[in-house]
Amino acid sequence: MLAGSAVAVVAVLVLVLVVVLNGGDQPNAGTSQANVGGTTSTTSAPSSTSSSAAPADLGKTANTGSVNFGQAGQVVKGYLDGKGSAAAWALLTPSAQAVFGSQQAFQQYWSEHEIQGYNSILADKGLNSDGSADMYVTIAGVGRISWRVVNTDQGMRIDADTRIG
Repeated sequence: MLAGSAVAVVAVLVLVLVVVLNGGDQPNAGTSQANVGGTTSTTSAPSSTSSSAAPADLGKTANTGSVNFGQAGQVVKGYLDGKGSAAAWALLTPSAQAVFGSQQAFQQYWSEHEIQGYNSILADKGLNSDGSADMYVTIAGVGRISWRVVNTDQGMRIDADTRIG
């Protein structure tokens, strides 16, 4: 009976969290949401894209525990808001960093790729079997993409190819 009560309390807390994060204005049954969308703009125009292949271990970083959707949404938002910065670089797993080759190449990539804006950072499919979450974001001019977010010993990180073009 105590275990059943605990499960009920957790379920209610998750529901309240989802409603609070969404401002209660977007009914979307079956979708876990972390409504942390925003808009950003830059003045740089896109130029060349990197053609390097993704590392073999990209998307396979071990996840510890379960990802909190609200926190995962904040990680994606922080990455998009700080694209090209040292803070954004630090939000990537080593495998995701390897996609760019170096922090300098990462900064160069983002100086050449414009994001008009973004919104709707959501965990459409809930948690993955390992407790990680695929966070979906709509980027203006790009469309809807997803990035896997994992818990690591260093905190939550994006474990995906975050190039957009």
